[in-house]
Amino acid sequence: MDDDFKQYRLPDDDNGSWILSTISRIGLDEFTEQESKVTAALDKLKPGKFYDLHDLPVEKREMFIRLSCLYIRSHPEVAFSNDYSRIEKMKTV
Repeated sequence: MDDDFKQYRLPDDDNGSWILSTISRIGLDEFTEQESKVTAALDKLKPGKFYDLHDLPVEKREMFIRLSCLYIRSHPEVAFSNDYSRIEKMKTV
């Protein structure tokens, strides 16, 4: 089992191309629904707690991780582990 999920991360230089290609593939409604689910899950994550991405079905990991990368751009208190297998909300000091 591959424990490293870095291959799913959104490249820093993506500039929206993944979003556009995903919307054209699955449709705007489905993309928006998936993005809302990820946002809701990360919004309710308590400081100091994390999600273990091994718990996600394999077919949902890439979408969750890439949408989480978008979320992190405006929520710096949320971060991935180095191997992208966990996503955590940092405790504020």
